[in-house]
Amino acid sequence: IVLTDKAKKQLGKANTTNYVSIFLSVAVFLFFAFGTFLLLQSGDWFMGGAYVLILPVLGMFVYLNVVSRIAHISFNNNYYKRRYSKIIHDYKRALALMEVCPFQKLPYKASMLSHLGLAELYKGDLEAAEDCFEEALMLAQRRKKETNNVFTHVMLYNLGYVWLKMGNLPKA
Repeated sequence: IVLTDKAKKQLGKANTTNYVSIFLSVAVFLFFAFGTFLLLQSGDWFMGGAYVLILPVLGMFVYLNVVSRIAHISFNNNYYKRRYSKIIHDYKRALALMEVCPFQKLPYKASMLSHLGLAELYKGDLEAAEDCFEEALMLAQRRKKETNNVFTHVMLYNLGYVWLKMGNLPKA
């Protein structure tokens, strides 16, 4: 696959956005951690204690953001080079790390499963792609917000395409 200059610029912008998001997430966490430290050092145990309670929750959100952004960067860097095994490895590792997170209802997991499904599809493992898209669709349908209607539509399309490739026309 040969990328046009415009496509290369778009991938570069997407990766830059991901890196900026990682940097800002970590910076906000460190700001709160340092603020907590300063409050506790100054003897303000009430506010410091409140910040101490916020840090684990904030840390988990930062963790989810960083893990998902790194996997998306891997997708952007390896998809057009047809390094599907690398993408699959990175997404499976990121999803395994997310399993320990109590915030699994966030859209990160569905998005990551969608990208993993695409890599599995283009690698040629249709059963694995089907599993990924079905789970992503299930997660997307649980969310009732308007923003996920497009995501549900994309999952249905991808799943239909996988079934078509499998020769299951009635299901497709």
